Amino acid sequence: METIELKKLWGKYDAKLSENWSLNMRIIKEINLQKTKSSMLNLIILKILSLIFQFTVVIFLANFILENYQNIWLTIPAYIATILTYIALIWNFYQLGLIITIKYDDPIVTIQRKIEQLKIQKLRYNKFIFYASYPYVYLMAITVLHIDLTYLSIKWLVPNLIITILWLPFCYWLIKKYNTENIRSDFWKSLSRDSTLTPNSVSKSLNKSLDFLEEIRIFEQTS
Repeated sequence: METIELKKLWGKYDAKLSENWSLNMRIIKEINLQKTKSSMLNLIILKILSLIFQFTVVIFLANFILENYQNIWLTIPAYIATILTYIALIWNFYQLGLIITIKYDDPIVTIQRKIEQLKIQKLRYNKFIFYASYPYVYLMAITVLHIDLTYLSIKWLVPNLIITILWLPFCYWLIKKYNTENIRSDFWKSLSRDSTLTPNSVSKSLNKSLDFLEEIRIFEQTS
């Protein structure tokens, strides 16, 4: 009789443990998913602000081209700047679309896969912006200041063209440097950590979201 009662007590204890474990699992999942949503919301806000800025630039450049369409040497920089802005704009839209399609009631692995895909796109986007930054600033300066290329001094034009050409291999070298394993210099480690050009630095919001989801996945595996 005592053995039967003991088995019953153990059964109740096991059931209570299972119930507590399930409750803890549900709480951890809800909290971490909420944290993930908050991090992704921050990224959405940044994407929307970027899109507003890029739309504004496109409108400005379109008006500039229409007003100066007769002077091709004045509009060439504006055309190139418009193309670069459109690329960034479309890429931003694509990333925003990836964020919106995330369903937080999907399996954790599925959510992780989508955020990893978004992270890859964000890293490529950041690298594109970095590569295009100096040429873009150069083109926008010419456009905003209404500088006709035919009137530019050779002494001013040639050095800037040389810097623009050298900028691309410099960017390639710097990105490769940032992504080198076992960086020894504290200086380079600091730059790499804040560069947004490596998987670890590309986006705090994305990395935090993946960390929150990984906690859930590990907890599910141990259950």
